[in-house]
Amino acid sequence: MPIYQITQYQPGVEAEQARIGIEASRDWVWPFAHDEQGWFHLHQSPDFDPDLSFFAWGDGAMVGHLTFFPQPAAPDSPDRVTVFMEFPRVLPGHPDAAQSLIIHAEQALRQKGIGHITGRLSTMNPQELPVMEKLGYTLRDRGYKLYYVYPMEQGRIDHPALAQVAPVRFPDDLDEAAALAARWYHRPAAWCREHLVEWHREGIISHYCIRSTSEMIAACLTAVNENRPVTAANYSIYTPDSTTLEPLLAAAVNACITHGIRELVADLVNEHRPYEDTYQKLGFQKAAEWVNFEKNLV
Repeated sequence: MPIYQITQYQPGVEAEQARIGIEASRDWVWPFAHDEQGWFHLHQSPDFDPDLSFFAWGDGAMVGHLTFFPQPAAPDSPDRVTVFMEFPRVLPGHPDAAQSLIIHAEQALRQKGIGHITGRLSTMNPQELPVMEKLGYTLRDRGYKLYYVYPMEQGRIDHPALAQVAPVRFPDDLDEAAALAARWYHRPAAWCREHLVEWHREGIISHYCIRSTSEMIAACLTAVNENRPVTAANYSIYTPDSTTLEPLLAAAVNACITHGIRELVADLVNEHRPYEDTYQKLGFQKAAEWVNFEKNLV
């Protein structure tokens, strides 16, 4: 294994953190990474502990990073200190840097009296699961969240209920749409409305709804991935059943084709997780799954 120098947080690393995160996830089903301003914001958060942020260096250049965040104590173990992590972001060509970061971080966490690590990983990066298993982490809830993808070469979806689908009018319908988005995000409707407004102003592919008489009962907002604009996702989707889900998905797919999108990524999690059969019926294909993990350090 190559030898990497591991350091802890120092101001001024944000630009490189952002670059590595974007580069590491470039070929994932859904590329996601904080930009430089996002890292600045996190580093100013009251929850950020610079002693819990680690960086791997090779030949004098940053090649990876890993950050932990404190978690509330569990009711059954109030004295156990827990932190949360996502798998390290490392540049292509440096797969061993991830393992080096985790091993070094575990030693530092023990010295701080931290006894428990929780986190999540995704099969989008094939390195993640085998590394965590090798390092003794317990995997659980495999598939609690899935990514399904609709490849646009399959063509438009001619669903018989498409006539029920209508655009969400901006800004007139946003209060109703935010109320439905709150069921997707499990966040207050006011928070959801702010984000819907932001997405509309930045530019979306589509925002469709279905009404029963005059009441909005289902809605779906679709927009591009800022790190790979040929990929889109349903950022917010709520439907009470598969009957309304099918035409909403068909409308979103057709809008993506019109906009020249290459693939539409769908997030199946929480109350939306049971709709896997519906996605398969419409031609979506399973692309990745998420797994929770944990490890006791003491």
